[in-house]
Amino acid sequence: MRKKGWLVVMNVLYYLTLIALIAMMILPHTTIFYNRRLFDPFDKKVNTKTVYLTVGEQYKIKLFTINKRAHYYSSDIKVADVAGTGVVTAFHPGKTIVSIKQKKETYKYRIYVVKLNKKRTVVRRSFLRKLSVKGVNSGVRWKSHDPEIASVNRFGWVKGKRRGKTYIIATVHGKKLKCVVRVK
Repeated sequence: MRKKGWLVVMNVLYYLTLIALIAMMILPHTTIFYNRRLFDPFDKKVNTKTVYLTVGEQYKIKLFTINKRAHYYSSDIKVADVAGTGVVTAFHPGKTIVSIKQKKETYKYRIYVVKLNKKRTVVRRSFLRKLSVKGVNSGVRWKSHDPEIASVNRFGWVKGKRRGKTYIIATVHGKKLKCVVRVK
């Protein structure tokens, strides 16, 4: 009886530890981690938490502070780097986290840098060509400027219909990416 009770306690501790470790690994990649506390004072807020940029674009982080110095850090400087003034510059497609440290407080931004895999492509009539957006896995909306020349489905497959030139627009959270399509 005594051995079985000890074994049950060890199993419970094992599973609680396992759940805690999994939560620690998954939680930073969810929106729960980035939610703003409701009753933060005015001097502790930033203007947004998630930013989508195209390659080469810059974004100014507006930190509402009153006479406080802030330090900016990027988790992946190959994707996007941040200057000491809070200007984020996008370099390559991907995701990075910009941390803003103020004394004991830390704020986090998710920065997504997006890019279309092709700027221009050639498609034969009745054939398919795949377009994709680098930097994000979901949330892409596709549209053809002239569906009579080339059409595109929701997965980014472009089908040539008749000869001509048009362009395909991929929209990712307000950022428009364009690919010129020529149909032979």
